[in-house]
Formats: sequence, structure tokens, C-alpha cells
Amino acid sequence: MVYSLNTAVRDEISLIVPRFWGNDARIDLELLANHYNAEILYVKFKDPELHGAVQKLKDSMEYDYRIAISQDISANRIRFTLAHEIGHIISDKLHSKSSESFKEQALIKDTTQVLFRGGESSPVEQEANEIAANLLMPAFIISQYKVKGQLTNEELSAVLGVSNQALNIRCNNLGL
Repeated sequence: MVYSLNTAVRDEISLIVPRFWGNDARIDLELLANHYNAEILYVKFKDPELHGAVQKLKDSMEYDYRIAISQDISANRIRFTLAHEIGHIISDKLHSKSSESFKEQALIKDTTQVLFRGGESSPVEQEANEIAANLLMPAFIISQYKVKGQLTNEELSAVLGVSNQALNIRCNNLGL
């Protein structure tokens, strides 16, 4: 089942993608994180199943968010995880329907609010995954290559910096 993004999130993505799309046919996630005033840290999590987390910083003078990404995952997984965590930030900034769940599921620790920790089936996680897919694999890019038959899925996934599995899921969700 495809998670349906709300209009505000879809509109934000349609503005973001062209602005942060790099010359290498990939969205520049570090620049995008900077746009949302998010610090990115590459860390070793105690739990090997945890690939990423995002915190909303309450008292930081420098950043609004902190994203932690596992240093023990593949480059493609890092890209998807970073896009996923940025998806949580976009949801929070736009106060999307699922951002209400952040407040309900939040863990308070000192001066930070953890927006995500584990779990893949909640609406919050589904929305973040769908935002990540839209950022990393925009429909217009996939359609451009798929309709013209210019690249195989393996070649296109390499160009976009995503796994074959992620691209196949995205193509299926787009009906391609």
C-alpha cells in the first residue's frame, strides 16, 4: 500500500527537488539538511538494527534538528536513511497529519525531543519513507528514464544512489 502524502508535503517536495537536485543526478541531502537547519552526525549505534534518528533541539543556538546516521550501513542505505530522517523534519515543519504522532510518540530527554526511534509500520514511518522515496527518486526522473528505456533499473538505481530494491518499490508504486 502506498502512503498518500498530504498536499502541503507534496508541494514542499515539488519545490525542494529542483532546488537541491545536484549535477550528478542526485538530490544533495547534506545541503537539504542544512536548509532545514539540521546537523548530521555519523555514529555507531549500540543497536545494530537502528540506522538513523532525528532529534528536535529545543535550546540549541546553532541547529534546530540533529540527525544521527549509522556509520555501519552501505552508502545507498545511508542516503535513504538520511532522506527518511529529513522526511521527519519536513513533516514536523509542515505540521503534517503524521507530525501529531511525533508529539504522542516523543521521548523527552533533557532539552531534546526525539522524533523517531525504530519501528517501521506507523503512519509516521510510512510518511517519512514516502518522502524519502520522492526526494531520492522523483517521479519525473524515473518516468523520463523508464518511458524512454534509456537505463535499466540497475543502472538507474546506481545513478540515483539507491538500492535496486528501493527503485523497484518506487517503480511499482508509480505504476511503471
